Amino acid sequence: MRFTKKLFFITLLGLPMLLISCNTRKIYSERETFENYRWFFDLPVVFETEISKDYIKKPLKLFISIRYIQGFPYKELKLRISITDPNVIMNYKDLSIPIMSEDSKYIGEGAGDYWDLDYEVDNNIVLDLEGKYKIEIHSRMKEDPVNFINT
Repeated sequence: MRFTKKLFFITLLGLPMLLISCNTRKIYSERETFENYRWFFDLPVVFETEISKDYIKKPLKLFISIRYIQGFPYKELKLRISITDPNVIMNYKDLSIPIMSEDSKYIGEGAGDYWDLDYEVDNNIVLDLEGKYKIEIHSRMKEDPVNFINT
């Protein structure tokens, strides 16, 4: 699996997931929420989707959109994203997504107590096989649970 130029859009913390083609047409959309604004270490966010032959071997971009609440105490969010293809071969990537700037201001678009941040994970994904893909997002934070996460 390689990462290339259409849009493969996963949204986290609220974790909506969107799969979007180059012309911004949605292929897949799903949302995950966290009860009481808390994400526990042992509860990965899991999405499954069918990828048709129309979208294999075409360039994709991988994004995570994070929604967090005012009071989120961490400067960065550490995650592991794994993608399992139809042959059950898994690829993963560890991320540290900046949430606050160096002067401790939140990064992203604020509206009331909510903040949204789109983070480009990679701009070069190519899915090689038609069939079911499973995407898992795990917290790599030392704290359990991660608080102030919402949809």
